Amino acid sequence: MKHIKMLLCLCKYTKGIRKYYFGIGIFLLVQNVQSLSTPFFISQIIDKSIANKDIKSLIFYSFIIICLNIVSGFTMVFSQKISTKLERKITIKLRKECLNKVIKQSGDFYTNSSSSDILTLFMQDIENISGILSTHILTIIHNCITIIGVLFFLIWLHKSMSIIVFVFTVILVLIQKKSNKEMEKASMNSRESVIQLQGTFQEFIYNMLSFAQNGLIRFQKGKLDKDETNFTIAKLNTVGTMTTYNALMNILTGLLAISIIGWGGYNVIIGAMTIGKLFSFEVYSQRLISPVMSLSNISVELSSAYISWDRIKKLLYSKSIVEDNGIIEKNIEGNILFKGLDFGYKKERVLSNLELYIDKGSTHAIVGPSGSGKTTITQLLFRLWKSDKGIIKIDNYNIEEYKLDNLRNQISIVSQNIFLLNDTIYNNIVLGKKNVSNEEVETVLKQADIYELVSNLPNGWNTIIGENGIRLSGGEKQRLSIARAIFKNAPILIFDEATSMLDNETENNIIQQVLLLFKNKTIVLIAHRLSTVKNADVISVLKEGRIIEEGTHEILMKLKGFYYDLYTT
Repeated sequence: MKHIKMLLCLCKYTKGIRKYYFGIGIFLLVQNVQSLSTPFFISQIIDKSIANKDIKSLIFYSFIIICLNIVSGFTMVFSQKISTKLERKITIKLRKECLNKVIKQSGDFYTNSSSSDILTLFMQDIENISGILSTHILTIIHNCITIIGVLFFLIWLHKSMSIIVFVFTVILVLIQKKSNKEMEKASMNSRESVIQLQGTFQEFIYNMLSFAQNGLIRFQKGKLDKDETNFTIAKLNTVGTMTTYNALMNILTGLLAISIIGWGGYNVIIGAMTIGKLFSFEVYSQRLISPVMSLSNISVELSSAYISWDRIKKLLYSKSIVEDNGIIEKNIEGNILFKGLDFGYKKERVLSNLELYIDKGSTHAIVGPSGSGKTTITQLLFRLWKSDKGIIKIDNYNIEEYKLDNLRNQISIVSQNIFLLNDTIYNNIVLGKKNVSNEEVETVLKQADIYELVSNLPNGWNTIIGENGIRLSGGEKQRLSIARAIFKNAPILIFDEATSMLDNETENNIIQQVLLLFKNKTIVLIAHRLSTVKNADVISVLKEGRIIEEGTHEILMKLKGFYYDLYTT
């Protein structure tokens, strides 16, 4: 019943492409005709053409068989092409829907989900579902038609021998059912172990240099060896279960063939059956087993697909924390207001009744000890999380009233967690924007104090920097990230520990350059290094999720409060 419900839920993903099912169905029907009629025509050749030495009928039946096989061959090619096209369309449609849902998830989703789990969903689980909707449903129909046709010919050829075939087939189905239960359990264990192995490999490759620097290569290899061992055990259990039941079914299939030949041979000897009919009966009996076993085995594939669908369904039917229901699309000026804001990660309270106003065109610094909530403020501004209480406004509009793309496209951020594409320096700056002049890119590289470095590279800004910018140092990554933010030219610019990897001189040069370039834009500086924020128009001091002091550097130093302690320590 659960499998039927799953298939009904998945029907919507076939909307607009159901014509493909009709085309494949026609081709499969032609293949059914060829498969079912060929043994009959061969029996006619044996019993009539050969027995009567009739060359004309031999040529006639042979010609029919050849034509049927040629037509069937062409239909097989076309049906496979259409089936593949159908599978890709379903996969793309499902992936797009899942991706759109992932995009709308809050930061909580990403912090509580491993990347290997998400990748497995997008690659393996969605492929399982598209396979069921494209190939397996049509295979079920094809097999049902084959079984009905084969049973008709078996009964027509010899009723008592048909009973033998039926009994053996039932025994094989029962064994297959038992095998399916064992295989389902083994497959689950194998799947869990491969996800764990994939995650460990991903962690190892992504952090290879860090592991080497910290002498953790041996430790990580130990983890990999352990996960490899667990996966090998799970794989051996799966293969062992499968081969054991396959061997048993092969033995029974052999016994069936011997029983048919023995009983059929006796009937031929007493004149109750012709050799041609015995041949046809043997062929039909073998052609009955394959579709019956396939239908029996489909329950395993449906169970596997159901596990995949359950994971996909949890994502698709989950409530999106970050809903894009806004209607405002406007150019932002840059006034930002946090009013009565409460926020916490699960039970951990981070912000408590936060009151913060950032004036448009100002440079506003937010400082405080680690864990005080500085970065959380910027994440809430981007709507990566939803506050528990209070509101955030930009230009007197609640940020939830803005269209999400409109909001995020007008805020530029350079954070301590730098993301870089495995692409050229140029593409990492423009990020897909068209019709960008070389002068524009050259200008931002100079403003980020990275032009000289780029100019000395063999391919200049067409140099590929590797996965996550691995060919660049930490400081070079930050400067490239700053160049990208300058290029975006958004009305609000956030620096979240953006210069932590730079030396003091480079940091001061870049900050002064940015302040000069964006003097009419809103700049938010978040820093541990307080020398960075000395020239800010306003400095807000954050402690335990609250603003406890606010003013210019000079005013705060005169207060000799918490900021003074941070600065002088």
